Amino acid sequence: MASNPSFSKGRVPYSVNVLGFGADPTGASDSRAAFDAAVDECRNRDYSTLYIPAGVYKVSSFGGGVGK
Repeated sequence: MASNPSFSKGRVPYSVNVLGFGADPTGASDSRAAFDAAVDECRNRDYSTLYIPAGVYKVSSFGGGVGK
């Protein structure tokens, strides 16, 4: 997993990082798909921590991965 940017082993062990799924912390582009994919990854791997680094995220609407 060391080469996979979607996982963080730093401050939050084995968390799923939304940046690894293409989230844009500048708010310039919609990050909905990245958040959905990161939430799905948390569920698939039984990880309970979704790591969202500081930033401004544009999310058109939150769905997809939530409530499946």
